[in-house]
This record gives sequence, structure tokens and C-alpha cells, in this order.
Amino acid sequence: MCMKSNSEEDATCALTGARLMPALLSLSTWLASVDRVANRAGQPSIQKVEVLNTLSERYRFVSASAIPLIDRMGQKRFISIFVATLFTATFLVDLSSSLKEGQICVADSNCDSGLHCETCIANGNVRPRCTRIKPINPTSQVKGLPFNRYSWLTTHNAFARLGQRSATGSIIVAPSNQQDSITDQLNNGIRGLMLDMYDFQNDIWLCHSFGGQCYNYTAFQPAINVLKEIQSFLVANPTEIVTIIIEDYVTSPKGLTKVFDAAGLRKYWFPVSRMPTNGGDWPTVDDMVQKSQRLLVLLLKQEKRPLRGLPTSGDTW
Repeated sequence: MCMKSNSEEDATCALTGARLMPALLSLSTWLASVDRVANRAGQPSIQKVEVLNTLSERYRFVSASAIPLIDRMGQKRFISIFVATLFTATFLVDLSSSLKEGQICVADSNCDSGLHCETCIANGNVRPRCTRIKPINPTSQVKGLPFNRYSWLTTHNAFARLGQRSATGSIIVAPSNQQDSITDQLNNGIRGLMLDMYDFQNDIWLCHSFGGQCYNYTAFQPAINVLKEIQSFLVANPTEIVTIIIEDYVTSPKGLTKVFDAAGLRKYWFPVSRMPTNGGDWPTVDDMVQKSQRLLVLLLKQEKRPLRGLPTSGDTW
């Protein structure tokens, strides 16, 4: 730490001491301060010292003993050092080891406990930021509540993965929403998956499309692929519950039933008869786990309910 300023080097040291900046000075704030110093350049020495004293009091990094030396160094040189030092300090602050969620980082070691440094291009972030390694499991905070009394992390268009090529071989031009696979999402704490299902190529596909039709360039993959990932997760995690919310464009008879059966998921279905429709509480999480009724399948479209024997999301949440 710089305690004295007996030379130009010490003056520079005084500028770069441990008290260089207050907590996370914004770029705009210190640029404005530099601008004010520059605008007052050429004024009488007493006013120049007043400027430095003002900055010293505000930012607490210019020692009183450094002011005469800065005066001798010349204002232009001081301003250059001032700008360069603050720029460096801002960079160093960003590289500290206690960055919070959402702050820009370079490596995992920069982030607080429970966070890692990650770039999520799917949501438009091209700079790495400190991100939660895994969300908190809601049942770990309070146990024994009905299922509907917890908040479950859910992904929209969970299948629409960035950079994925259509299983048809075509390039996908539809918007992407996710960066992780379904398996990774589930392993990272996601417990609700929103899936858009369509009739396509004599099968049921996951498409991010329009007009109720699926095309080569909007088709991601057959739905059974994702449903099998969910089945594998339920087998490997016998105390977890997963909710699937379907945007249903399927018109083929029993199309959804067939694909769920083919994926081996029917045995996990939570029965419609146990689902409340009047805003009442659901069974407890423990009850659903004990009965192995750990897969909720909900429809977004009210008119499809009589055809599927399933509730809509509006009926149950």
C-alpha cells in the first residue's frame, strides 16, 4: 500500500493504492470527473488544488502529499495518469474474486460461491457473466407442501436449442431459446419443459413454427427423442417430478398417447382424476413421489382437452 509520496513515482503509486476507487465506480461517473478536471486546466494553482482536493474527498485515492507533486508533473500528464489508472482499476475490479450474479467475468474463480463464469449466447449475452451453477431446489427450503405451493423453474421452447441442425438435415431458421440439451436442463434444476408438438413426416415432431404447420426449416427433432431423455431422468432420479406443458398442434388420432407410450412415460403420468380443477391444492410432493406419479402433462389449448383426456395449464395452475 502507498503511504507517502516523495517522488513522481510515489505520486503515481498514491494514485494506484488500495483505496484507488470506491466500490465499483461507474464508467460514466469517473469520465465526467476527468472531464471536469480537464475543463478547469489552466486556472490558478489554488483552484487546481481545489479540484484535486474535491476529487480526493470524493474518490479517496489522491493523497494530500501527492497534490504538490501532481502540480509539478503538469495537468495534462496527471489527467493521462488519472484516466489510465481508473481504466485499469475498473478492469481489475471486474476481475475480482467476488463478482455477483450477472456481472461480467473471465473465469469461474472470479465469481462468488455457487456461481460460475458462462456465456449464454441463446439469450443475447456475448460476454461471459457469473451465472448460477444450479438453482435452489424449492423442496429443500420447506418440506411437506402441496405440489402447487412450490415454484418450479420452467424453460420456454425447451427443445429449441441454439445451433442445432434439424433432424431432417435442413438448417433451422426458426428462433432458438435454449443453449442446453434437455438432459442438461433437467440436471441443472429445470423441472418444467414447454414443448411445441406437431404432426410431421408421419410422426410427432418438436417444431418452433407458425400457422399450425411444421416445415423442414422449423422442425428440430422427433418428440420421442426428448421424451426418452425425460424418461431416463425420471428413472435416474426417483424423487423428482417433471412437468411437460404442450403446445399441441397434433391432429393424428391418439398421436400424443402413442408417442408417450413409445417413450415409456405412461407409467409416470399423474392421473387426471387427481388433478384439482377448482383452484384447490394438489397432493403433496411426497405423496406424488411415493405413488411414482411424477410426470405432469398439461395442454395449453383448452379445446384439445376432450380429445386428450388431459387438463390445460389454465385448469390446474
